[in-house]
Amino acid sequence: MLHNNYCYFNYDYKELLKSGRVWGLLLVLMLFVSVGFAQRAYIEKADDPNVNFYEVKKSGEEYFKTHSKTIKGSGWKLFQRWAYNHEKLYYPSGNRKGHNNANVWNEVMKFRRVEKRKRTQGVSMVTPAWEEMGPKKWNDVTGHWAPGIGRFTDIYVYKANPNIIYVGTPAGGLWKTTNGGANWTAMTDHLPVLGVGGVVTDPANPNIVYISTGDSERAVDTYSIGVLKSTDGGVTWNTTGLSWNAEDAKRISKLIMHPTNANILLAGTSEGLYKTVDGGSTWSVVQAGDIRDIEFHPTNPNIVYATTTNFFKSTDGGNTFVQGSVTAASSRAIIEVTPANANYVYYWTGTKMYRSSDSGNTFNLRSAQTPNTTYQLWYNMSLAVSDIDAEEVHIGAIEPFRSFDGGAQFVKSAEWMYPNSVGYVHADVHVLRYVNGVLYVGTDGLVLKSTNQGGDFIDMTEGINNRQFYGIAVSRQNVNKAMGGSQDNGTTVYTNGRWHEWLGADGGNCAISFTDENVIYGTTQNGNSWYKSTAGGTTGYTHVNGPGSGAWVVPYVMDHNDSNTLYAGLYGGVIRKTTDGMNSWTTIGNLGTSTAVNTLEVAPSNSNYLYASVKGRIWRTKNGGTSWEEVTTGLPDLWITDLAIHPSNPEQIAISFSGYGHNNQVFVSTNAGNNWTNISSNLPQIPARSVAYEAGAHNGLYIGLEVGVYYKNDTGGWVSFMNGLPNVIVNDIVVHEGSGKVVVGTFGRGMWRADKYGSSNNPVADFAASNTSITVGQSVNFTDQSSNTPTSWNWTFTGGTPASSTQQNPTIVYNVAGTYSVSLTVTNAHGSDSKTINGYITVTEAGVCNNYCASTSNRSAYEHIAGVTLGSFTNNSGAANYTDFTAQTIEVTAGQSQSLTLTPGFSGSAYNEYFKVWIDYNKDCDFDDPGELVFDAGAASTSAVSGTIAIPAGLDVTTRMRVSMKYNAVPQLVKLLLMVRWKIIPSRFRLRLCLSTVSLKEPM
Repeated sequence: MLHNNYCYFNYDYKELLKSGRVWGLLLVLMLFVSVGFAQRAYIEKADDPNVNFYEVKKSGEEYFKTHSKTIKGSGWKLFQRWAYNHEKLYYPSGNRKGHNNANVWNEVMKFRRVEKRKRTQGVSMVTPAWEEMGPKKWNDVTGHWAPGIGRFTDIYVYKANPNIIYVGTPAGGLWKTTNGGANWTAMTDHLPVLGVGGVVTDPANPNIVYISTGDSERAVDTYSIGVLKSTDGGVTWNTTGLSWNAEDAKRISKLIMHPTNANILLAGTSEGLYKTVDGGSTWSVVQAGDIRDIEFHPTNPNIVYATTTNFFKSTDGGNTFVQGSVTAASSRAIIEVTPANANYVYYWTGTKMYRSSDSGNTFNLRSAQTPNTTYQLWYNMSLAVSDIDAEEVHIGAIEPFRSFDGGAQFVKSAEWMYPNSVGYVHADVHVLRYVNGVLYVGTDGLVLKSTNQGGDFIDMTEGINNRQFYGIAVSRQNVNKAMGGSQDNGTTVYTNGRWHEWLGADGGNCAISFTDENVIYGTTQNGNSWYKSTAGGTTGYTHVNGPGSGAWVVPYVMDHNDSNTLYAGLYGGVIRKTTDGMNSWTTIGNLGTSTAVNTLEVAPSNSNYLYASVKGRIWRTKNGGTSWEEVTTGLPDLWITDLAIHPSNPEQIAISFSGYGHNNQVFVSTNAGNNWTNISSNLPQIPARSVAYEAGAHNGLYIGLEVGVYYKNDTGGWVSFMNGLPNVIVNDIVVHEGSGKVVVGTFGRGMWRADKYGSSNNPVADFAASNTSITVGQSVNFTDQSSNTPTSWNWTFTGGTPASSTQQNPTIVYNVAGTYSVSLTVTNAHGSDSKTINGYITVTEAGVCNNYCASTSNRSAYEHIAGVTLGSFTNNSGAANYTDFTAQTIEVTAGQSQSLTLTPGFSGSAYNEYFKVWIDYNKDCDFDDPGELVFDAGAASTSAVSGTIAIPAGLDVTTRMRVSMKYNAVPQLVKLLLMVRWKIIPSRFRLRLCLSTVSLKEPM
């Protein structure tokens, strides 16, 4: 539990006037107003996909020439991050129009359709399964000053059952819990976009769920493809009428549902306010503008409120709107209502708090200067009002504050630095929700709740993995030692299954010594600070002498032959080198560019070979940096996102390219860049993010795209490598030859690993059943017979109880007659396999049997049962194979004896034959109970044998008699195989005859 002390912000204007400090306050207010308008210019441009990227970048750089870059919340960090994420996509033209997730998904699906056809044509594709590594918890802190998991964009709590909670993330999809946060499940890993900005459900049916896709903030980690709908609690999703296909980049900021009519929804978007009245089938724009917030009146849904920077009100259910009297000087304004006072409307601009007590007709200023003022309101800003106390107000930007007097005074609820004496909530609050007296908070790192008005916060994040990694590293010695640098949540270390939080800020690339895995390196954004640990990141960190600053994610790599030697690419095209573990640095190259180095690699087999790139240009050195030569000729003018050098050939290099709508994702050279070959061939035409070689003669190559991982070698084209991997951006790939693993860092779903493509250790599913024909109420023991040592089992039993199992060898009861299928999927660290047997289990009602008179042989070439006579009944079977005569009935009287004659037949010479007869008296579908052997000839003979059968008194059934003949040996009982229905005959006893002949004279 994260506990709070109090820190009040209360402005006494009379006291300020007396002291003269009012001028300072007025200066601050004037500063925020001027900053708000100036900053809005580049933010509005960034939000408009029709504005060229380089125009946005220039506007932002001009703004920060005259405004602070260093104060917390200045927006400088977010602007740089936005530029880093987007320039590579739109370089060199800067044209942002017409490129979004819909294009990406269309390309991916086109690839998969072709691949599916190949599989059906028998093309072998071995795809090991991916294993999720995490992180899924954050509270093992060994040095981090702002730990968390990932960014959150929305929280939805189902009021009728608050254990059902959905949370949206900008690049990690939708997560759901049904037990109040004890466990979480990812619900959208299969969708084309893993951004979810808003969630609502039908108040009467939590299985009907709507989500607004994409990032709801202007950071646009992912763009929207519209609103999706689920009718099964988020298991499957369908598009609605609000679908954006191959259009300009768009954003949905808020999604709400009518409180009593689940068919009416409103979506506040960058394209206006959309409304549907038919459950999402059709939508219409009811208000123009960039709608940032919307709310229904708590008791009168005909009243709807909306904001851009202005306030709007509707009195006809959101069909038409009228602009109100308040407006925001900042780039954004948000609103909140409360059932505790249905006429209250709070309107917060980030600097001022207003309140209406007449449902938005007029507003009064509650606070002229709220705390938590920041210059990044376009990125994060949140407001909540208690649904129990209308005077309890919570605001959040960098940190959360609370008021108990309707927004006039505020108390700091928590701080973003960890640890602290007030209480910890990760920086940058995006979501505040009050539901049933509980306050829920979503930040750049955590999901939390407070049950005491923000006095303490309870973490709910454990179990969610939405980490947005930029770069990762894996120890050469130990695949279970890894680390990654991420957006918002710093640098985290993975040690033998344990994630521990090491560094704060935005992380970046990482390095682990291959001679001592406890020696690790990390940095923050732009290389502003550099750190080292000699204890594996378990006991804090040491500031080291960094090489300087560079790109948002500075490229630096460790020499493969000397673990104390590292190289870094910096601003101005400078390449620097340390040979003493970052104690000192020397410059070994200057590429002569005005911008930063973006990628840098050193050859594993020859440290004299290094390659570096700036935007779309690439250089090499063959002499350890003494001289550099540009080798860009023959390459497309696109942004180079990654370099990979073959493990055993320093002149074989692969490079990946970003950008949309081209077939230039990856080029290779076998002569150090003198010539280049495009090997993109059948890859989806979407941005590539990462590339890595595996060792071996076949030149196996992995590439991470905007969606997933792909593989190729010299034997064929690209194939998808995504068995179990979410549809997520893959920013980094490490091939760990020692373990045969591939490890990836994703932007939104954390770290994953799998066996290298083509691994032969995948399990092969197989199973057996103790019985495949049973009666209602009986059980079957299933035995796993899979090979290659599965570690998990997922059974499906149609008609069984339970209907599924994760036990290796489950026991299943069948309570309903029928014929049922059984399926088994087995998984180990290398992959998974499935097997299904249709119609495997036959279940009949109790007292009903099928044909369990199956023969052990169907041979009749030498002998056969020629005839059976029982009392007045005679059946001459003839020289046929084993025959089922259960259609014929022998009617006998219970309590009496019947004469029996059994006659053998021969096609040639006569042989000695032995007869036995059984009757299933107790109707249990077998003949092995005491007293059911009713005749034994006693010896083999070539002629007919005779005797009597005493029928027990009191029988009133229809059952079955079995006659078996065996050459020169005693016939053995054969267990039941099939069953048919019995029939009760009053005062009579009926037998149905089945015959069995066994011959062993022919070689078997």
